[in-house]
Amino acid sequence: GMLASTEGIKVPQREYRQFVEENQVQHSNAKHSNVKGRTSYLVGPLARVNINLDQLSPDARRAAKSVGLNVPNYSPFKSPIARAVEVVHCIDECAEILETMPYSEEPSLIKLRAGDGYAITEAPRGINYHHYSLNRGGIVTKADIAPPTCQNYRNMEMDLIELVPTILDLQDDEIAHRCQMLIRAYDPCISCSVHSIKIHKVK
Repeated sequence: GMLASTEGIKVPQREYRQFVEENQVQHSNAKHSNVKGRTSYLVGPLARVNINLDQLSPDARRAAKSVGLNVPNYSPFKSPIARAVEVVHCIDECAEILETMPYSEEPSLIKLRAGDGYAITEAPRGINYHHYSLNRGGIVTKADIAPPTCQNYRNMEMDLIELVPTILDLQDDEIAHRCQMLIRAYDPCISCSVHSIKIHKVK
């Protein structure tokens, strides 16, 4: 129910746009997301584990310790490890829900009215922000959606800018492979993760 970060943000989900802005950049069709007054940020399994390690199941905390996942950790290459830790937690939570959740088939009655709705849900690759304005007939008159991959774009680019100068002595194929490893650590869609790298060296 709250938007939280390792840098001290902890606000209701309806305040997302008070802290996060999107900007169009010249070199891309994708918008870049920034924390206002700061820079890019990371969403996804590593961000969740960084913030919530103490809320994970005992099995998940033991798994994190056994693989040496210390938090906070800001290396995107640790995201797959954080995801594996989350899977352990999810298995434990599924078992608990199945054992304790009351079951009911009572229908939910929905009454339409004008208003605004806000939600931040967690997708596997990170937070998914929604804001919808509805009129009295239940028609959406405004929608603002920020999927996690879009929120990670700028962070991904900045990580590539840091990575590439350290691997320029490698062959082009290996440079491309290392860059793809970094991009895939963010878990983007298949087309983005597979067809994203072309090497152009300027002498």
